[in-house]
Amino acid sequence: MTMESGKRGHSSLITHHPSLNHVRSLCHTGASRDRAGLALRLAWEQSRTRKVPHYIHLMNADSFAVAGLYEYWPGREGAEPVESYAIITTDANEMMARLHDRMPVILAEKDHAAWLDPKNERTDMLQALLKPYPPGELRAYPVSTRVNNVNNDDPELLSPV
Repeated sequence: MTMESGKRGHSSLITHHPSLNHVRSLCHTGASRDRAGLALRLAWEQSRTRKVPHYIHLMNADSFAVAGLYEYWPGREGAEPVESYAIITTDANEMMARLHDRMPVILAEKDHAAWLDPKNERTDMLQALLKPYPPGELRAYPVSTRVNNVNNDDPELLSPV
């Protein structure tokens, strides 16, 4: 499932994952909702004067999936539909805590299918997935601020600075 940003939707963070029972209560009639995943590789460290981009990745993979929620609301009476995506966050693990006080819920590859299965209503099992990722399996290092410009697209963007 993909989600485009723009006028048709909005995105937000669900900080410190709510219970999945609470998430279910957010559904309204006519809306379509699904659990979703999003592949990520970067995060930011906020200093007092500027943001410092960091390349954050798994030790054994090029990208990782984070837990999210996707919702589609049909437009009423000819209005544009609304699509939204929320990334679920949790407390930062020891490695990520130096960058921020929370982090996205990173899903282990073995858990992708369970998270994305719309028929999976085992909230206890799904809730157990919403935890900080093991810090020893992640690596982070500062990269060039050139990543802030969409016109830059080359392998050197991921080189340590």
